[in-house]
This record gives sequence, C-alpha cells and structure tokens, in this order.
Amino acid sequence: MEALALLNQKKTLVPGFPLFSDVSPSDCASIISAGREKHYRRKQTIFSEGDPVRQVVFLLSGFVKIIQVGSNGDEVILRINGVGEIVGAFRLSINHHHCSTAQAIQPSTAVVWDSATFERLLERFPAFRRNTFRALEERLQEMEQRFREVSTEKVGSRLCCVCPPAWDAPSMGGVWRSAFPGRS
Repeated sequence: MEALALLNQKKTLVPGFPLFSDVSPSDCASIISAGREKHYRRKQTIFSEGDPVRQVVFLLSGFVKIIQVGSNGDEVILRINGVGEIVGAFRLSINHHHCSTAQAIQPSTAVVWDSATFERLLERFPAFRRNTFRALEERLQEMEQRFREVSTEKVGSRLCCVCPPAWDAPSMGGVWRSAFPGRS
C-alpha cells in the first residue's frame, strides 16, 4: 500500500515539471514507474568523476551540486541542480564516464532510471524526449553564457549574475535570494 501511495504522490507532483510538459498523465505514470525512488543524505555522493554513466537521476526534492576538482585540489561548483531537473549530464551509449561529481547539498529524493531504461523511455515517448533535449539545450546555453561572463566580466558582477538563476527557482522559495540585496 505504501508503494502505491508513493507512486500516486509522484504522479501528482511530476506533471508540473518542464521535463513532463505535454506528457499525458498515463504516459507520465509509465515513465515514473519505470524508475525507482532513491533518497540521498546531505553530502552523499551520487556519482563521482570518472564513474561509468549507468543511471539518470531526476530530482523530486532537495538540491545537488555538480563539481569538479582542480589539479590543486580546489573544488569548483559547475552547477546546482534543483527540483525537477536531471542531475548532471547523461550519456545514452555505453562506455561513457562522468566528467564531474554530484553531491547532495541537503537531503534529496530522486527518481532514478538505469541508462538503458531511460533510452527506451525517450524512444517510446516523443514529448518526453523533446522535453529532455530542450532541458539539455537550455543547460548548454546557460554554460555558454557563464563562460562568456567568466571571460569578459569582473568577479563582483559575475557573482551577482551567475548564481541567481538557480536560486530564483520556485522550488527554492527564495531562500538564498536575500544574499543579494537589491536583486529581484
């Protein structure tokens, strides 16, 4: 009974996410039920740089940071993933490895699909495939913008302009917005 209640809760929550835009409720239920729910503790590593890509992680709650460690040991945060996002990158073909590490910032819950299952879902549900590619395209555009900012703007203005897109997410509830007084 508890498993059925969890599935119903996810079926209610998930259609509001952009990844499931224009996906019918029955298709949404099929997609969600093909994965498994996984809970991550604060600071738990989800995958590490160099690990083979074996699964796709979709956040239902919490936040995950995507990091790389430089040769001097310094950690660089590449991105903060929030609710309704795929964590990190994913490859659908075999023999690919993660180029970054994902770590939960706070307790988080996700739907996790193995890569082969996720690939079949993309083939079976065109709207889900389109939304997934759109999300990846938006992420690429965001990275291009950040690269331009790093290359052309001073540190102070980059700090005010780079971070708020993740922090303005409705799921954040504006928690960190107060760190930047005067920004809306």
